[in-house]
Amino acid sequence: MAQTMLTPKVNYSNRALNMSALMTEQDNQLQILRDAQDLKMKNLKFFKEFHPAIYKIFNEYVLQDYKVSLNTDIGQLDILHNGKSIYNQRPVAEANEMLSTFEESFAPGNLLKTIDPPFNTYGGPRFFHKHCNEIATSSPVKKHEFYAYTIPEFYPLMIFNGIGAGYHIESFLKKHDVINCIIVEPEPDLFATSLYTIDWELICQPFMDYTERSIHFTIGPFEDEQYMSAALMSYLGQHCPLYPLTTLYINHKNREEFTKVTNKLNKDTNAFVSIWGYYDDEINQLNNCLHNLHLKIPLIKPNAHTLLDLPIFIIGAGPSLDERIEMIKKYQGRALIVSCGTAIHCLYSHGIKPDIQFELESDQCTVTSLEDLNDPEWIRSIPMMGPSQLAPKLYKLADEVVIFFKGESVTSMLFGNENTSVSRATPTCTNGALGVFAHWGFKSIYMFGLDFGYRDTNNHHAKGSIYYTSTDKAFMADADVDEDAKVIITAVDGSKMRTKPLLYTAMRSTEMLAGRYKEFCTFYNCSNGAAMQYTTWIEGDTLPLVESLSLDDTDTSMKAKFMKLQYKNNKNTIKIAEINSKLKTLEHNMKELNNYIIEQINLMTNDMYSFSTKINDISTFMDKILKPKVPAFYFYMRGSIWHLLYIGYSHALAIKNQKDLEIWIDTWKEKTVAMLEKMPSHYNSVVFKDFDYDSDPWMHRSASDPE
Repeated sequence: MAQTMLTPKVNYSNRALNMSALMTEQDNQLQILRDAQDLKMKNLKFFKEFHPAIYKIFNEYVLQDYKVSLNTDIGQLDILHNGKSIYNQRPVAEANEMLSTFEESFAPGNLLKTIDPPFNTYGGPRFFHKHCNEIATSSPVKKHEFYAYTIPEFYPLMIFNGIGAGYHIESFLKKHDVINCIIVEPEPDLFATSLYTIDWELICQPFMDYTERSIHFTIGPFEDEQYMSAALMSYLGQHCPLYPLTTLYINHKNREEFTKVTNKLNKDTNAFVSIWGYYDDEINQLNNCLHNLHLKIPLIKPNAHTLLDLPIFIIGAGPSLDERIEMIKKYQGRALIVSCGTAIHCLYSHGIKPDIQFELESDQCTVTSLEDLNDPEWIRSIPMMGPSQLAPKLYKLADEVVIFFKGESVTSMLFGNENTSVSRATPTCTNGALGVFAHWGFKSIYMFGLDFGYRDTNNHHAKGSIYYTSTDKAFMADADVDEDAKVIITAVDGSKMRTKPLLYTAMRSTEMLAGRYKEFCTFYNCSNGAAMQYTTWIEGDTLPLVESLSLDDTDTSMKAKFMKLQYKNNKNTIKIAEINSKLKTLEHNMKELNNYIIEQINLMTNDMYSFSTKINDISTFMDKILKPKVPAFYFYMRGSIWHLLYIGYSHALAIKNQKDLEIWIDTWKEKTVAMLEKMPSHYNSVVFKDFDYDSDPWMHRSASDPE
């Protein structure tokens, strides 16, 4: 056991104590120090049984920068940093002041402004949107009357950023009921100090006694605020919609890093809601996939070991593509050129014809982008690749197509295998291409125009990009980056550049992919944008290509052999007879999940506490049981469940009259149960039918059109 310094700080000035009184005082001080050591042992014993990971870290941990000290003037254990009290020698008083400041704004009964309830949000004409709209418009809360929520008599979700001595946490949890609590401490030293000062078993006991409650520890170190935010988000995502509706934070010592994280999480709430999936989109994508399978579009095949030396150029539309376009021309004959999404416009304007056009987005704008080139024969002559759920209309633009299953999608669960399913191929089109070609085992991947950020937000894409000319709303939105590009990242030359959350996620996804495959694949960063781990930046205009590779497209070249393998000789399709049995599995899973949620809803009483705890029960089931067993199905259903809970819970929070609240919860329960009961029948009507491209109205309508 490591010995940690516990230092009594005695002030004898201006005292007239006799020896007996002094001995008594010193005995009391020594007892406090002994109690602190005993408390540490008690805490470690508790964590050993209930949180073994914490015990493993701190059992023999030695304090580094912080020390625990007894302030004998007030008889309290204090925390010292470089010999100085971090609490101005009044640790308990500062903790109480911290809580008083919080409660002035966020006491039960006070108003809380987070994201608004959905009012006219669900305007789509299809099954799920129509039912959500019916539920939301049944609420007594109207948009013009809503201002803020009312904090209930308990706290649904509390985040304590920073521990220190932990007095503020101990005091708050004694005073208030908290359903979900997350304890965050980026400095292990400061978690270690709390082992001497607060009783973690007493703090955790209420969360262990009541299964509907939860307490979670997130302990650093974190590389930066982005990593800390990501760690928090992985937890918050398990408690939707308590996050983002009711999440509150107490930031220890108002440290700058905590303020940044809190501000980011609060700022990202609307963006978080906007990326939830929903049933209408999922069933539309599944319908697309089924049509593609019935059209006998071949699936990707395993790569040949003799082709792994073929260099792969992944081309994105980032602004630095302009600086590297001549390099692509120089090496065009000695590499496989993969154009990703709208990068094809830039290549077309420079007279470069890619070997493969890779698409990832299922939105109609993907078709629009290719059609806007006004050269359909040129497009038709380029082999295309993308995931199985893209619209058949898109794939009909090319003469040769292969598809794969996104590893995280329900189509992968139904029809994929280790050869045809590709994981970590999101969130952007370039991530998709990187995922597929790394999956194939190629040894050298060169990334052009994968900037993942902006040196100048007015120069947001490469020249010739559709983003500078299109009047399509989707492209116009992606061209207006200044407002969203608030994240600061490091560029390849060491300077700083800006990016937006989606591109930051795409950059991190690229780093994780490169790290995963680093043993056999080198990722060359030929972009002048973001610096990325596990990649090699090519600063000049020379690439380390194998000199012996063929410079032509004859049948003997690696490129020609690869294209023949994937496109010319590919009969790798799904047998139609196997499809329906797979779809029955999904129907069964949907019925089982919906019946479970219906059961939980029917167990709910018409009050906010019960509503909050049932959200916990449903979330726990989905994250701890459903997700590990059938992750693709979990993601297929998760967004829809979140939307339903969000409608009910947000409107309930906004209702002040108890009778109105009870009526609303009853209404929400009735209509939500009815929708969940109807969903399997709607699913059956879509997936069990004759799959004729010409006669299916969904093939000729967008997802925003009626069914």
